[in-house]
Amino acid sequence: MSRIDRLESLIKREVSDVLIRRMPHANLGFVSITRVKLAPDFTTVTVFYSQFGSDVDRQKTRKYLNQAAGFIKGEVGRVMRTHTVPNFNFLYDDSLAKSSDMVVRINAIIQDDITS
Repeated sequence: MSRIDRLESLIKREVSDVLIRRMPHANLGFVSITRVKLAPDFTTVTVFYSQFGSDVDRQKTRKYLNQAAGFIKGEVGRVMRTHTVPNFNFLYDDSLAKSSDMVVRINAIIQDDITS
């Protein structure tokens, strides 16, 4: 496992912890950190999250997370063993929603085949 892989894993775990334990007032609903992509020069990190809810809920969450990026950066920076802490950017990850939609479609096709 490379250094970047280890740092991405650490960042993912710590961001999840910050959202659950240190920002409980955020009213984010059910948000999951799905993956983290750290730039090779360690200056920025993109945190991908998934959330069930409407497009409006997802937009509010993205706005809130990006506004709270400085706080999250500070909290994660306490456990990172690097000279600098990367800047955080949050992006919605629609892969879980697409997967769920695919399962629904497959089940509908199977149901159609059974009834035909």
